[in-house]
Amino acid sequence: MPPPRRAAALLAALVLVGVASLAFMHACGRPQPAPTPEPAPTGAQLLLRRRHLVYDKVQRVYAAAAQLDPPRLPFNFPEFELFEPPYECVAGEDRVGNIGDGGKWTCGMERVLAVQPCVVYSLGSNTQVDFEDDVYQLSNGTCEIHVFDQQDLNGFFADLPRYHFHQALVTAERGVVQFLREMHHSHLNVLKIDVEGAEFTVMDALAALPPTERPWIGELLVEVHFLDNPEDYILNAAALYKLVRNAQALGLAHFHRESNPNKPYGAQEFAFASVAPLPVALSR
Repeated sequence: MPPPRRAAALLAALVLVGVASLAFMHACGRPQPAPTPEPAPTGAQLLLRRRHLVYDKVQRVYAAAAQLDPPRLPFNFPEFELFEPPYECVAGEDRVGNIGDGGKWTCGMERVLAVQPCVVYSLGSNTQVDFEDDVYQLSNGTCEIHVFDQQDLNGFFADLPRYHFHQALVTAERGVVQFLREMHHSHLNVLKIDVEGAEFTVMDALAALPPTERPWIGELLVEVHFLDNPEDYILNAAALYKLVRNAQALGLAHFHRESNPNKPYGAQEFAFASVAPLPVALSR
């Protein structure tokens, strides 16, 4: 190549290298977009986190008490006093059903029942349906209400065609999980449980499901039954701790507790509301 052409080619190559270098330096020096910060936790979320820590303290207390001889709790108040509701129902609490035994405190029930299709499970009846009657009225008859009881109440419910009655004994082998599968229900607007001690088994089975298989539950209303002997108080505290944790695993927050008027120390009403997002299929 003649000298002038060689010099021109060399100059062109140097220009290309220079342009590429400038482009590279510009790209490296360009400020990168800052990562999107995570949204700050809400007051309710912070309160729930704090309550989780309190529950952990409770667990340590009754675990240590179990090692004493004889085992005993180091205080003179009922074990259920350890589990005060950490969640404020901003949607508004309302009494559904009777004042007294049978009725339940609920959180924004009309909004919960508005999620369609509306499915309600009521475990334990003993022919007391004032709660279910109110739910039926509040939903304008749009809810599919299933009542389960171990007694043969077919004659009683034959006069109440708005309800689907199932004679069934709730056990470890047969409970809500099996009912959901048999009836092809993927969610429950309301789950009411009053099964004389089997509530712990019901909650264990629901929480044991893989996260992707757990049903969305709009509201959980459960009567918790305790063993009456003082030596059983530690067992009561441990079982209640696990039940509350199971509810949390299902996306539910504890917003209300009250004594059953018929047995104030033997049974307590616990109410939980969903803080989990609606499944896509229900939010359309």
